[in-house]
Parts: sequence; structure tokens; C-alpha cells
Amino acid sequence: MTKKHSAITIPEEYLCPISWGIMLNPVILSDGHTYDKSSIRYIKNSLSPITKLPVNIKNPIPNRLIKGFIDKFIVENKIKLSIKKKPNVPKTKPKTNQKQKTKIVKKPSVLIATKTKPKWRF
Repeated sequence: MTKKHSAITIPEEYLCPISWGIMLNPVILSDGHTYDKSSIRYIKNSLSPITKLPVNIKNPIPNRLIKGFIDKFIVENKIKLSIKKKPNVPKTKPKTNQKQKTKIVKKPSVLIATKTKPKWRF
């Protein structure tokens, strides 16, 4: 089964079984099936949507073979994908009160164990 994208037929193997969108970052889960990495967060109760058996979603393995086929397919068919951009976040540090003084605290390098108060060697 294939899905049509305008006049282009996209092979079903290139589509994520969760989102039914073309996989941009295909990964294999412990159930042996390939999903798009951005879609695995929608797997509920850690059950595979295909086999309904427990699946480990914390350790996805990149599926480089399918990724290569999809990338080649996208280039050959001149498909333009709309990728959500991250919001622009300023990279400046938040301003602090200039009158605040910071203390530099030296960390001890060796702790000498005694029965009384511990002595720190600097």
C-alpha cells in the first residue's frame, strides 16, 4: 500500500505507522518495527502500536538503511518537507543585580578523618 503526495506515490515502508507521515529520523524499537523518532513519544503504556506487546521506547536504534532510502527518494522526487523550526531564544545571559557580590568558595581537595571536627586541607 502506498500513500500519494501530490502526484508522487510514497512507499508505505517510508511512512511512520504512528503518524503516517514520511519518516525523517527512522528508528527501530525493541518490537523490531521502524518508527519516526518524533512519533515514539505518542506510544502509550509502552505497548507497541503494531504488536500490542511491551516495547522499550527509551533506547531507539537508528535505522540508517531506511534513512538512506528515504533521503534518496526525497532528493529524486524533489519533495519539499516542512520542518518545524525551534523558537528563537536569545542566547544572552539574564541580567543580574550589579551590586550583588559573589563569593568564591574553595573546595577541599583532601578530607582528613579525625574523631573531632573534620580538618580540611587546602
